[in-house]
Amino acid sequence: MDGAASFASVRIGRPSRSPSCGKRLLRSCEQHRELGALLFATGGAKLVEHTSNDEFWGDGGDGSGRNLLGQILTELRQALQHDTAR
Repeated sequence: MDGAASFASVRIGRPSRSPSCGKRLLRSCEQHRELGALLFATGGAKLVEHTSNDEFWGDGGDGSGRNLLGQILTELRQALQHDTAR
């Protein structure tokens, strides 16, 4: 991402995926462009919060968790990729 993407036009979050968390992550990417660039640089890689301490936001350490953070970051990355493609 070379700064061409307009973060203001990025829409993320579904009711089942904690839109408030997604909005906070979006604001972080707006305030710290390097975070958005790092996320964008992951390309199509699967994003996983790998931890045995959390089965909601993470994968539970063994893949049995919901990995909600990874899903939200993936959704944000897709929105950034779509916005940059315009």
